[in-house]
Parts: sequence; C-alpha cells; structure tokens
Amino acid sequence: MAKSPSTVVANAKDTAWWDVTYANQQFAKLSRADAVYSELSRLLNESAIEMQKGNYYLGLVAKSQGNEVIYNQSKALRSFTRAQVRAKQVLEALVPPPETPADLGLKPYGYWEKTAE
Repeated sequence: MAKSPSTVVANAKDTAWWDVTYANQQFAKLSRADAVYSELSRLLNESAIEMQKGNYYLGLVAKSQGNEVIYNQSKALRSFTRAQVRAKQVLEALVPPPETPADLGLKPYGYWEKTAE
C-alpha cells in the first residue's frame, strides 16, 4: 500500500497503462481470422474505456474539495483496476501463465549443491 490515496490511484494508473499496453502488443499479433479476435477486441476496448473513465475522474479530483476528492479518487481507482482486469484477461488468453519453474527459466531446485562440489 502507498502513503496516501493519491499515490494508490497513481500506482493503479501506471499499472493499468502498462497492462493495457502489453495486452495491445500481444493482441496485435492476432489476425481477424482468429477465433478469439472479437472477444479479445471487446475486452481491450473495455480496458481502454475504463482508462478514459479513470483519467476523467482524476481530472475531477483537481477541481474537487473535501469529501468529493476522496469520492473521485475512489471512482478513478475502480476504473483503473477494471482496466487492469480486462487487460490481464486478454494477456492470459494470449500468453498463458507459466505452469512449472522451468517455464520461468529457473534452474532446478538444489542446483547449488551440484555446483558447490
């Protein structure tokens, strides 16, 4: 967690931006003939819409006072979080998460014992 609500929102925005950017890069490798193209396109569009909503509410934060600041920050945070979720759904469809340590490129457990001999 961060020190302040504004830092939490900024971190969520940054994470959402990176997630949406990476999802777009992976999606660009598809062609319209791919079976999942339309559904993933819809999810990417939803993530872009949520990013825009989050930026809109961040703009309102600068013009708000009192409780309205926290209210608009919370709406921005939820929008950025939704953008992250939609982008992650696209990414997991296109780049499945690793299932074994070998998929991560890690050395097998206990390799240090063999190298120490």
